[in-house]
Amino acid sequence: MVDGFVRVWSDGGMDSTASAFHLDFEQSTFETQLSKVQQDLSTFLIKIEAWANGIKFPEPSKLSSKFDECFAISRKWSEE
Repeated sequence: MVDGFVRVWSDGGMDSTASAFHLDFEQSTFETQLSKVQQDLSTFLIKIEAWANGIKFPEPSKLSSKFDECFAISRKWSEE
């Protein structure tokens, strides 16, 4: 973050790639939008579990938990 802005690179920003571009967001806007994404993904976890239950998937909650683990949806990012 620089001067209240968060810069997001198309290539992740870890390597210098000639074709990479970036977007700058005001920190407050970035945090608000990121929170909305997390809410949407949390709803997705509920839908995955309901779908798995509907098709009689064994242990639907484990499937939902695995998605959560892989994509760190419920992780509290502000605690880092």
